[in-house]
Formats: sequence, structure tokens, C-alpha cells
Amino acid sequence: MRVPKSGVAGRFAVVSRRDGIIGVQAVGSWGRGIVDAAMVGSREAESGSRGRFIGVSRGDGIIVDKAIGSRQRGFSLLEMLVAMAVFGLVVIALLNLSGENTRTTAIVEERVLAGVVAENRAVEAATEPLPALAGATQGSERLGDRDWDWTRTVNATDDAAIVRVEVMVMPAGSDRVAAGTTLFREVQ
Repeated sequence: MRVPKSGVAGRFAVVSRRDGIIGVQAVGSWGRGIVDAAMVGSREAESGSRGRFIGVSRGDGIIVDKAIGSRQRGFSLLEMLVAMAVFGLVVIALLNLSGENTRTTAIVEERVLAGVVAENRAVEAATEPLPALAGATQGSERLGDRDWDWTRTVNATDDAAIVRVEVMVMPAGSDRVAAGTTLFREVQ
């Protein structure tokens, strides 16, 4: 509510009744007179609550009202702390998930590229003449902007007409096998 500048400065009680009329009554006056005004309308429509209010004139003609005896709306400090803790746990879980996803992607990429190198060496072993396959063979190859070391071994099987060719691929400079494949070939 706005009081003209020539109005009264002081303390006022703003009281709402059940019929929706809000009245302003002077509690104590420190000015030129006593203000007694009535305003039609429901306080409930404005703020969602009914009750008693105290209006205090700031001297510039504006009356600021404050609820008396009503519970303030909003979150308490404890509720905010619990909400922040839950939010923090969710963020940490999402960051952990993102990190795991990145690590898994790198491992899958390494295995796929090593598998391509192993399959290339197996196809080569299937098309080369058998005398060229005798014994163990080692080499290196570049694929996917990476260097790969591979080892190919040829072993006899229980059937004299078939040999077993194993290809193992490792990242360059490592003994860890990233991929491997086995090929069975007829001896002719």
C-alpha cells in the first residue's frame, strides 16, 4: 500500500478478516496524524496466506508489511545441506561414469585395431605357400596411427593334413596380448 509523502510515518497493523477485507490501523503514530484505511481484496490471492500483518512506514510513503506469527516459506538450512549433499553425490557418480566410459572406449578401440591386425596376418597365412609358414614369424605393422607387434606360430595337429596357425598381436613395446586369432589350414 502506498501512503502519500505528506502522510503519516509510523507503525501500522494490517489485519485481514475472513471476508477478504484487509484493514490498516495505526498502532502508534509518530507523525501528523493517525491513518485508518481499508483496502478491498484478499490477502490470500496475493501471497497464498491469511493472517495478521504489521505494516511499517519507511518515511518515504511506502508501507512494508510483515507477517506476524506465520511460518515463513522456503527451505531450511538443514534441507539445503541435505539437498546439496545429494546433488554432490549425483555429480560424483556421473563424473565416475564418464571416466569409466572413456577408459572402456580406449580399451575397445585397442582391441578392435589389434583384431584387424590379427585377421590381416591370418588371411596372409591362409594365402601364403606352406613352406613360407614354417616355424614362428614375428613382425610389426602400423594401423590406426599405432604400431603393433605380432607373432605367428604354425603347429601340427592330430590330423597330419591340417596345421594350426596362431596369430597374437601386442601393442608395440608391450608383452600384453591385445588380440589373437587361430586359423586351421590344409597341408598341400
